Amino acid sequence: MYLEHFTVRNVRNISDALLDPSPSLNLIHGSNGSGKTSLLEALHLLLVGRSFRNQHRFRSLVQEGTDECLVVGRFRRDDGQTDRLGVRRNIAEKAEAKLNGERVRSIAQLASIAPVQVLDSDLVEMVLGPPALRRQLIDWGLFHVEHSFLSLWRQADRALKQRNGALRHGKIDYSQIELWSLEYARYGALLGQSRQEYVEALTVQLDPVLQQVAPSMAAQVRLEYTQGWSGDSDQLRQQLLDSIDRDVQLGQTRVGPHRADIKIRIAGALASDVLSRGQLKLIAAAVRLAQVRLLYARTRKAGLVLVDDLPAELDKQYRSALWAAIGATPGQHFITCIEPDEVAHSWGHHAPPQMFHVEHGIVS
Repeated sequence: MYLEHFTVRNVRNISDALLDPSPSLNLIHGSNGSGKTSLLEALHLLLVGRSFRNQHRFRSLVQEGTDECLVVGRFRRDDGQTDRLGVRRNIAEKAEAKLNGERVRSIAQLASIAPVQVLDSDLVEMVLGPPALRRQLIDWGLFHVEHSFLSLWRQADRALKQRNGALRHGKIDYSQIELWSLEYARYGALLGQSRQEYVEALTVQLDPVLQQVAPSMAAQVRLEYTQGWSGDSDQLRQQLLDSIDRDVQLGQTRVGPHRADIKIRIAGALASDVLSRGQLKLIAAAVRLAQVRLLYARTRKAGLVLVDDLPAELDKQYRSALWAAIGATPGQHFITCIEPDEVAHSWGHHAPPQMFHVEHGIVS
């Protein structure tokens, strides 16, 4: 499936734009502040229901002086049929999405239509930021690869919330805490196992990407998954039961898959301790590209890859290698840049890109 046409209205400084993108590479070029990133935000809104920037400030996404923004896309499926998807969001932060005229019931349903991956200037936060960002990375992959994952995640999340609620209740009911401890152990162990298996599969895809973008580091980089408790699934159950008194004092659950993380190591050391920001960004980009390749290997779907302001902190050699790696990754790519020649040249033997020029919010 690929996006063959989309319309953008009142997204930041873009009043009205119609684009017919290439199924492969699309270069969106223009000066700083012209509206290039706004186009990528519009695509993200279409497929996820929000921007990848200022995720909790929807009002700023709507063009000043207007009440709502609208993005409509037409997707061409592999069987030749088309799907029409539209997302409308107003300044009251209410959103409405429709697929072929039928209301989309949830963000999960919207996100399942076509995967979308983002590589932007904040990519390094995947390494330097809190563990929640890296759990989201794993869960994005599992959501699109494993059909049963969302149900499992919801069951584990519900059990955790119920256990935490029981820990904080005015009159402590230990039988309820034990009940939800067992429930969380049951689903949490399955969730942890799924995440572990996904990280192992991701590691296999990561090595060839690193060989492309940073061959000198490739053999030394390792993804180390920590599940959030010590031992196997039976030990999670026992640790939750043993920690009840301490958890009551703290008012929160201290062990379980909600404490999971991925540590990125190079030659045994934490990458964040020994590499520059540019090198960390390169590794983070390689991980995201490996996710897209794994998704394609498992499902034959790749979706959209949105690349925004990526060259910052990367020298020319690394930039060229990264563009080539993106070009070798399945998917429909939308890349913002100021000068498109460098990207187009690094694309090599691939089909020539579709060019879009943005100036003062006008796309041509």
